[in-house]
Amino acid sequence: SAEIAVAQQAVSGAQATRDKVADDVRKLEEGASAADLAAARAAVTKAEAALAESDDALKRLRDGASQAEISAAEAAVQSASAALSSAERALADAQARVAAAQGVLLSARTTYCLHVSARAEVCSSSTVPLTQSTLDLLLSDISSTSDSTLARDISALLTANAGYLTATESAASASDAVAVARSNLVANQEKLDKLRAGADDTQIHAAEAAVAAARDGLSAARSRLADLQDGASPAERAVVRSALTAADDSLAAAQAKLADLLDGADADEVALLSAQVSAAEIAVLRAQVEQSHARLLAPFSGVVAAVNVQPGEYGAPALPAFVLLTPRALRLNLVIGENDRPYVSSGQQGIITFDAMPNQAYPFAIQNMGDAPKIEQGVATYTAEASLTVPAGAVRPVTGMSGVAEVLITEKTGVLAI
Repeated sequence: SAEIAVAQQAVSGAQATRDKVADDVRKLEEGASAADLAAARAAVTKAEAALAESDDALKRLRDGASQAEISAAEAAVQSASAALSSAERALADAQARVAAAQGVLLSARTTYCLHVSARAEVCSSSTVPLTQSTLDLLLSDISSTSDSTLARDISALLTANAGYLTATESAASASDAVAVARSNLVANQEKLDKLRAGADDTQIHAAEAAVAAARDGLSAARSRLADLQDGASPAERAVVRSALTAADDSLAAAQAKLADLLDGADADEVALLSAQVSAAEIAVLRAQVEQSHARLLAPFSGVVAAVNVQPGEYGAPALPAFVLLTPRALRLNLVIGENDRPYVSSGQQGIITFDAMPNQAYPFAIQNMGDAPKIEQGVATYTAEASLTVPAGAVRPVTGMSGVAEVLITEKTGVLAI
């Protein structure tokens, strides 16, 4: 029924097209209507106005600019010159602020470097502004130090660095403003010079070409009006009659297709549609498989610690799309030297002391022992995974901490100790 409805709509469309072409034939044989003649006369009037405007523009170019236009251009040059002077003064002020901010930054760094615990990476360099690695060190120190004087001097150094960056950004903006003002002055001066010099040959030739084009447009509009008044030629009548024949053929084809649908499908059409159904079912299965490949499912419950992909990006082979933390299970990655590897195996236990918490020992049990070595500068190391236990009342370690682990190799009881 849907195909029959489409075919019926096609018949209606072909009928409408045929009726329109037939109407065009009738209008052509009857001659131009009053509306067509009015539109053609309006086009002639518009073309005459365009020619008059082009003639006037050519006359103005040949006569040269008026005193009023020159005076306006001179005023624009004076305004642009004043704007350039103002921008240059603003740039000089901004550059002075940069110099002052640099002095403040150097003084703040000197004050900071008087501390015994000052970072050598900060004090051994005279680079301004501070590098990002230097800023990271200072931010780490200010969050961990208990020395209020040191914290104050670090804060002053960071503030001075931020002030220097702001001053340099302002100077860059002021420099851009000077460039824009200078460009405006040059443009206004060029305009004034052109007005004083008058039109050159190129401009006059372009204006003459515009006048010629306007004359051609007027001639075409008058020719169109004359054609409408004279009526259609035999060639035009033959073209529209040919279009009517084509519209009749299209209508007959649409009617034949509708009749074929109403008669029903034959065996070949059924076989073709059956093959198309099979192909569509295969496409559905393939799409379902591809859809399953487009989903990322976490293998366990946890907290998202990092998102390394964004919608529309290609995933990097060596970079995980997401990093999940397991709040209730801590995993310990052990790096074991090649001399110790023969004595370490799964199931052994030990303790680890983290650098950040040296006074607390944490027990662990080795779960997996890796046999693939990692070679760096000719030295082989191996990796083992262990489960970490947090004693009651102890601080829970966080991801990224490092320390020194001791593995219990053997244990003997009831032996003589000397």
